Amino acid sequence: MTACMGGARRLAASALAVAALAGAAPTAHAADAGTVNFAKAAESSFDRFTSAPTPAQQSWMRSHYYRMRTYAPYFDARLSWYSTAWTYKDAYAIYPGEALATQHPEWILRDASGNKLYVQFACNGTTCTQYAADIGSPAFRADWIAKAKAQVAAGYRGLFVDDVNMEPRVSNGAGTTIAPIDPRTGQPMTLAVWQRYMAEFMEQIRAALPGAEIVHNALWYLGDGNSYLKRELQAADLIEIERGVNDTGITGGTWTYSLKTFLAWVDRRHAEGHGVVLDGRADTAAGQLYGLAAYFLLSSGRDAIGNERGGTPDDWWSGYDTKLGAALGDRYEIGGVLRRDFAGGTVLVNEPGTVTRSATVGSGFKDLTGKDVTSVTLPPASGAVLLRPAAPTDTSVGTTPTPTPTPTPTPIPTPTPTPAPQAPTPTPTATPVPPKPTPAPRRPSHKRPRAHAAGASAPARTATTARASSVRVKGRVKGATSGVVRISVERRASPGWKTARRTSATVAGSGAYSRDLARLKAGSYRVRATFTGTGTALPSRSRYHRFRLR
Repeated sequence: MTACMGGARRLAASALAVAALAGAAPTAHAADAGTVNFAKAAESSFDRFTSAPTPAQQSWMRSHYYRMRTYAPYFDARLSWYSTAWTYKDAYAIYPGEALATQHPEWILRDASGNKLYVQFACNGTTCTQYAADIGSPAFRADWIAKAKAQVAAGYRGLFVDDVNMEPRVSNGAGTTIAPIDPRTGQPMTLAVWQRYMAEFMEQIRAALPGAEIVHNALWYLGDGNSYLKRELQAADLIEIERGVNDTGITGGTWTYSLKTFLAWVDRRHAEGHGVVLDGRADTAAGQLYGLAAYFLLSSGRDAIGNERGGTPDDWWSGYDTKLGAALGDRYEIGGVLRRDFAGGTVLVNEPGTVTRSATVGSGFKDLTGKDVTSVTLPPASGAVLLRPAAPTDTSVGTTPTPTPTPTPTPIPTPTPTPAPQAPTPTPTATPVPPKPTPAPRRPSHKRPRAHAAGASAPARTATTARASSVRVKGRVKGATSGVVRISVERRASPGWKTARRTSATVAGSGAYSRDLARLKAGSYRVRATFTGTGTALPSRSRYHRFRLR
């Protein structure tokens, strides 16, 4: 069993609540990336908040906890005041004290001598707390799914599936890993067979609960390099990562267990439309800040963060109320520091196992305590979250038809774009800090993730010809003196509108921008401009402006 999240395992009939691990709504997008979706992982000590809360306490939990992961049937009666809870079920645990253990002993995996095997968690030298179920058994899967559907049907938002381990974490009572015997073949289960069984099982759960949000507690460092790993990951809406980036096993560099490999893995989950839950487990203020900065660094608006310290009504950390606004782009690396800019601030992260680095961020920033900051010093495995108040903007757009040129193509010069603000290169300071010990590689490392530069890329050069008309898009961004405007031109189609051109233009010091578009066919068009924002000006969007070309 993976560590931490299963630290206080209880039967489904237990009267002890476990709350909140959150995923993100299907409609979330990058505009929400600067908002914290807090996922509360509450063990039995949290019962004092959920057993008989006042209306005010109920309201507080609804407004601060994005989702709650709970145990049925304890939480069934509490769905009336918290309707977005997830109900918990372990993927392959059979508890020794439950009826299933005696009714279906054939569902418990065994070694070559016929001894019962356990989920590799909380072993005392002779036994462990949970038997390991045969996930390849159709009968076990059907029973599991039927019970999960009954739990969700009580009104839960979805299902949290624990221990979706794509490697066979099965052991004897002493905690020694044992290859279980496959009841269907009589042979030890190989890694490939285990992964196939788990992937099939998770797909069946997904098919049985098509409208439920499903989260898997899975092992990210196994990657997604084969079809079974991909199938398991695609069967979930979110993947919960125990300890998040605060896991001391995460290192620097670009190998299997590195932070950059982890971030690249998250990028691929985002590309599939899914998210992650960083269950941080940080027990220091610096660890909390590092976890929060890393959350903003990777957030797509679909992700969530959780942490025991600072996560209850009694000790709520105001850092989890931070709102940075829309992301201005992806993360990028400068001087060894990972950075991402938002309309209302910026975040910086220094990866584990490196040296202490200093980065100059410029004027106008404040840290989470309200102190003015122009530079930060980041030890290894640390982060900074900085706020920068931004001015509101208003984007307008217009079009001006241009004469049809002669048959000879005439290039239209592209104005040199003014790049979006970037931080100066951080300068390494102090002495190198020795990296933490790391395990020997178990799998080939992933490809190194790309580093992203801030701001938009330069627009492509355009040209006009005698076969089509030309149009100039122009407008103004009130409240901005720099930045980038993204222009979308749509042509009337049957039915609706179809994208005809996407391009961008730079904003001048006066707030004005313009862009010549070439080779548009005759027809009815509409155009809209979106200002992406800068460190001192918020994003904004124009109304549609319609025009016709003959």
